[in-house]
Parts: sequence; structure tokens; C-alpha cells
Amino acid sequence: MSDDRWERFGEAAEKAGSDRTATTNRLAAWYMREDGAELPERPDSDPSAPIVDLSGGTQGHTSLETAVIRWNFVETAKRLIN
Repeated sequence: MSDDRWERFGEAAEKAGSDRTATTNRLAAWYMREDGAELPERPDSDPSAPIVDLSGGTQGHTSLETAVIRWNFVETAKRLIN
């Protein structure tokens, strides 16, 4: 994991009222389907932060088209998680 992602992950965990260790443990428990495990809370989104790195994948798209691509990605991910 890049240092930048690790740092942002810590900041996001704090915004959600947790820390990296607790959040990582909850993610691991959920990922391994441990009894009672739930996904950790996520912080409120920052409109200026990218939802997913689409660098190179959105070239030539308008801001609206890029937003739709990101929204579709997130909705697909939600369906896969549930």
C-alpha cells in the first residue's frame, strides 16, 4: 500500500471515529466472514476526493460522464458486497 493511501486511510478512519488498526481488523473479520462481523463505518464523503482512481479511464469524458462512471462503479461494488 502506498504511503499516501496509508495516510489517507488513517485520516478517514479518524473521521469515522476509529483508527487504522480497528478499521483494518473489522475489514479482515468481515472479509473472512466471521460470525457477527460487519463492515466498519465510513466517514462522510469529501466531494473533492476521488471515489476511485480512474486516471486514464476518464480522458475525454465530461465531468458529468465521469461522475456517472464513478456512480456506476460504486453501485456495482455495493451489489457485490451484499
